Amino acid sequence: MGKALAVTLILALLFCPGFARIAAAAAPHFQGTFTSPSLCSARGIDVSASGDVFVGSACQIAHVERFTVAGGFVGMWTFPQGYLGSPNGVALDGSGNVFVTDTNGNRVYKFAGSGALLARWGSTTAPTDVAVNASGDVFVVGIVGRQVQKFTNGGSFLAAIGTPGDGPGQFREPSGIALDASGRIYVADPGRVRILRFLANGSSTWSSLLRSRRTTWPWARMATSRSSVVSITARFTSTLPAGHCC
Repeated sequence: MGKALAVTLILALLFCPGFARIAAAAAPHFQGTFTSPSLCSARGIDVSASGDVFVGSACQIAHVERFTVAGGFVGMWTFPQGYLGSPNGVALDGSGNVFVTDTNGNRVYKFAGSGALLARWGSTTAPTDVAVNASGDVFVVGIVGRQVQKFTNGGSFLAAIGTPGDGPGQFREPSGIALDASGRIYVADPGRVRILRFLANGSSTWSSLLRSRRTTWPWARMATSRSSVVSITARFTSTLPAGHCC
């Protein structure tokens, strides 16, 4: 749910066995840091309608941690043994359910906000990120299949968006995804150093080359504001207004 709203969190990646930090910011003013002894290799992040922050942690025992908006630790849950080795994407729906992508396991998980496992299903894309629209449909992007897959809230496949390639509506290495309030789909493609936008029906509308320093970092993150300003966080942070095109 938080990915379709103004996003006030920047994920600070500290790959260390002891702890990681999450920096909370209401641009341009830094507000504080979240820490947890068990949080390590933090990757996916999203915010619930009530303001709680959910973060995926990939090191040692893969798990999800929950914080208050002020940074207070609420709790965490782990996954069934042998599952979820690489939780790279986290997204919430309007009911507070938490969706997590497992890149190494080619799976998508659906949890209740309490951590109870509700569903899991396969994805052939090596999924790196996930977003959920206002209707509860789930959009998963992955770097292997080089497409966006659309599922129902329970995991039934609905459609594929985009194809491999360098042309309009095509991906080389898609890794981050976000939706705006109108349901339009934004995808970060570090392989081509650009972002692509699709309408809710899957048709491509524009692409934009990133004008900041070139990066090939594969875990680029996407977020949109109410005005559809797109922010991309990778080895750099870049902000583009909606409709800006190269």
